[in-house]
Amino acid sequence: MIIHWPKGIGTPGETRHQYVHAIDLKPTLLELIGIQAPRVMKGVEQAPIEGTSFAYSLKDGAAPSQHTTQYYEMMGSRAIYSNGWKAVVYHPPLMSNYEDREISRRSFDEDIWELYNVANDFSECHDVSAQHPEKLLELKELWWQEAQRNQVLPLNNQPGRYGDRRWMRDRYVYHAGIASIPETTAPNLRNRSFHINAELTIPAEGNCDGIIVCHGGHAGGYALYLKGRRLHYVYNFLGSFSTVISASEELPVGDLLVRAVFNSTGRFRGDMNLYYGDVPMGSGSLPITVPLTYGVDPFSVGYQRMGAIHTDLPGKFEMPEGVLHRVIIDAIGKAYRDPEGEARAALAKQ
Repeated sequence: MIIHWPKGIGTPGETRHQYVHAIDLKPTLLELIGIQAPRVMKGVEQAPIEGTSFAYSLKDGAAPSQHTTQYYEMMGSRAIYSNGWKAVVYHPPLMSNYEDREISRRSFDEDIWELYNVANDFSECHDVSAQHPEKLLELKELWWQEAQRNQVLPLNNQPGRYGDRRWMRDRYVYHAGIASIPETTAPNLRNRSFHINAELTIPAEGNCDGIIVCHGGHAGGYALYLKGRRLHYVYNFLGSFSTVISASEELPVGDLLVRAVFNSTGRFRGDMNLYYGDVPMGSGSLPITVPLTYGVDPFSVGYQRMGAIHTDLPGKFEMPEGVLHRVIIDAIGKAYRDPEGEARAALAKQ
């Protein structure tokens, strides 16, 4: 990592050797900026920040490392760092194309660990597990402790298995101002019918423009929003073109339920209808929708988290406080299927 901060460091060209992990970046920035992370946000107690600030190392290259222990795990492969030592084990993913597929199916207890003294062997070239069996055993036990504490378990080397299944729900209820939600736990509305109901209070005067819900960014996604005191829905297809469907009249003043109802009419297409209560206010067709993913851009309520989904939505385009109360999303039925088309495709492959 390269750090450039002439006024803050004042010693250009120097190198640091203290142990640092990616999770240390946030606490470091908080310390350098001079603020404390909130312990409670909107009544919800926050999980502790696990990283260790390395701001001390910027001033003193000889200071001892303060991040002394760190676990690693990915698809069954594991490692643990502790005070200059590192134990590692490679457990092949189940789908890996190895000559001996049984290696990926063996028990985690049968894995063969390696041990490195990274304080003197930075590149991990010399496995010293045979020379220091006690240290290896100590680190292996420490890994299980850290895995339990950090909710790594149960172990598996099969991506997708034991994953979060909340994206499989048929109903989602959100309140205004929630943090961004990744695609793995966001409402799965791709290639299926759905309803979005939003409870609003429209002021007689003043601004009420803003995002109700959105998912995606400039490279693709959708947004339901208010602008010009009207309800709008925009669908951005992979950044190539956007379809905007707008209500024909302005929102009435007071408490109001607005609805966006999408009816799938085929694979990756459908009709969108907008309502104020039960009164239809606009409709249009989406000629094509994203089949798989909106990418890394998340789902959010009340504001836009990443790049603008559409030119009508500048910046965060955050909903004014007190306008949006609750959003209920119903995903209806399974993804659209075309049995005849699938049969033709299967026959063509044969």
